[in-house]
Amino acid sequence: MMTDKSKLKKLLDEGMDILDALKKEGLDGHIDDVQAYIADIEDFINSSDAIVSIEMSFDHMVAYLTIEPHKKKGKPANEDKVMELLKDQGITYGVDTKKIAESIERAVKGNKVSNVIVAQGKNYKAKIPDKYIYLFEQKMKHGEIKEDGRIDYKEMNQIPSVEKGEDIISFKEGVPGENGIDITGKVIEPPEIKSINIKPGTNVILDEERKVFVAQKPGKVKIDSNNVVSVVMELIVDGNYDMRYGNLDYDGILIVNGNIEEGYDIKVKGDILVKGSVYASNVFSESDIIVEKGIITKKTHTVSCEGDLMCRFIENSDVLAKGDIRVNGVILQSRVVSLGSVKVEGEKGQILNSEVFAWDTLECEKAGSDMGLKTILGSGINMPVQTEIYDINDKINRLRKAYSMTTDYMKKVIETIEDKKNIPDEVKKILNILSTKSKTILSDVEKLKEDILEREGKVYNISGFPSVKVNKEVYEGVSIQLGKAFIVNNSRVYGQKYIWDKASNRVILAAQ
Repeated sequence: MMTDKSKLKKLLDEGMDILDALKKEGLDGHIDDVQAYIADIEDFINSSDAIVSIEMSFDHMVAYLTIEPHKKKGKPANEDKVMELLKDQGITYGVDTKKIAESIERAVKGNKVSNVIVAQGKNYKAKIPDKYIYLFEQKMKHGEIKEDGRIDYKEMNQIPSVEKGEDIISFKEGVPGENGIDITGKVIEPPEIKSINIKPGTNVILDEERKVFVAQKPGKVKIDSNNVVSVVMELIVDGNYDMRYGNLDYDGILIVNGNIEEGYDIKVKGDILVKGSVYASNVFSESDIIVEKGIITKKTHTVSCEGDLMCRFIENSDVLAKGDIRVNGVILQSRVVSLGSVKVEGEKGQILNSEVFAWDTLECEKAGSDMGLKTILGSGINMPVQTEIYDINDKINRLRKAYSMTTDYMKKVIETIEDKKNIPDEVKKILNILSTKSKTILSDVEKLKEDILEREGKVYNISGFPSVKVNKEVYEGVSIQLGKAFIVNNSRVYGQKYIWDKASNRVILAAQ
């Protein structure tokens, strides 16, 4: 079936034939009427209505208007059509009626309108966080590792010192952010920007009026991992740390110009800086530990810190750091755990007959030896949490054993009583105590199971990219653990990087 315009086109062709026939017959007096008729038909055929379209940006912040103008006797664009299209797309905010009217006027005059912005949202204003100005050198200089493996302490005395009443940090209050709104009326909140939010700690007050942190005592400035600024004292030990000092619980910084000898418990809030070695003593810092030589605790004591740890070598020791561990030499016959990363570097950067675990990445020069001594390199594992789970499971097993012993004893007691309807009061009392005890044991077991469930999600670094990288030899027998996956190296290989394929739970080699 022909459309109306198709029919009119056919009639137009017939009209042209009639004109030709009239001319041939010499009937020119009728030609004008037919020509007018044909002209009307041509106008109608070549006419088209205006085409109006609205396009919205992907973020719903801008709407663009495009108009193909009408032709001949077609319907021109009008504001009602534009408003209808805006409504159909849910565009209610930031509509520019003036721009719409101007665009309609241009289109009616036969001009094409292309991508004119007729609605625009309001962008959010990002929060401006508090600005802190450090009036001292914030970062302690720990010294660089020399080529021969020794730590250069020349810069170590540049720990920032302040006097009583001295301003430490000034700050300027930030400006809160403002919500935006898109053209559909949806509120857009500004992204969250974390503020440092420094807080006053030991020997520091905040002067609210002047907006500065002020030292209350002379000492060294320290900002911990929780952004608490403190002024701490400094204890300098000339020579070795020995019986002259005994056990120590100190709020400041400890600098030992010799060794830490055997048999002491040392707990320090600030950094511990040792120019010699650490022998069989328990050494703990709430900050960083730096040992110019080695750590040799005979595995009877532990060296641990909540910050980073740096030393030349670790031998026959247990070492734990919540931050990174950097060793410029050998890790031998030791268990080393970091909740950050571990890097064993230098010409002698080797791990052998040891278990070394990192939460993030582990890197060393060599791993294992020709002797095939047990060596485990692990990454993506929170060993302290895993150890807690082992300990809880051990406690559950002991409680279950206690429960079995208790219930078995109750059964034996009941079996020895011939008249079970008349159990002596003393025996009843004992049975009631044992029954209550057994119920308590079962309740404790269930609570411990909940503790395990709470910790299980924290054992493996699922969201990160743990890896083990050995730049030179990986000897036969070296075990690699990445998250839940585990492999044993069955031959000597060179220059390997192991990663955790979480989808298949396998240790695989990364492309080099």
